[in-house]
Amino acid sequence: MLRVLFWNIKKKPLAEQLRQLCQVHDVDILVLAECEMPDDELLPALNKDAERIFVNPENPSDKLSFILRPPDTPFKLVSDTKHCSIRAVTSPSRSDILLVAIHFPSKLHKTTEDQALLITRISSQIREAEKRQGHTRTIVIGDLNMNPFEPGVCSSEGLHAVMCKDVARKQARTVEREDRFFLQPNVEFSRR
Repeated sequence: MLRVLFWNIKKKPLAEQLRQLCQVHDVDILVLAECEMPDDELLPALNKDAERIFVNPENPSDKLSFILRPPDTPFKLVSDTKHCSIRAVTSPSRSDILLVAIHFPSKLHKTTEDQALLITRISSQIREAEKRQGHTRTIVIGDLNMNPFEPGVCSSEGLHAVMCKDVARKQARTVEREDRFFLQPNVEFSRR
């Protein structure tokens, strides 16, 4: 099972805490928002006493950093914009997935309406990436800075999130006479 950890570290030097989390949870992909630690500080800390080492692939985003443990997680940049970064994760032993990391502006800088309108761009970006990759096995993680039931999260024009697998298994709902598809529960999640 692929293990992904996301944390908005808010510019704090948390290398040792990250190392401990990654070690305890056997993390494959670490995604950080607001990380200002340089690679030459973060990577040695993460790799201290590690059986599998972390590397930092291409990270064009100034808001999101992806750090991973190869070779188990072949990784490819699909799209990177101001608030969203999409990576294709492929493996011969698992189904390919799209990993979408979002770091959205807070309500200190955007209104709920602004966020709802901005998230429609992200939703379109995700759908386009899914079309190019030829599948909808997508995991969205991140710091949305929105509550779970706000329009940007649950509307069919936004992320179209639903509260449980049972609803998602219905595959779609009709909105304005058009089928709008839910994120499909193709991935099993574990909690430790």
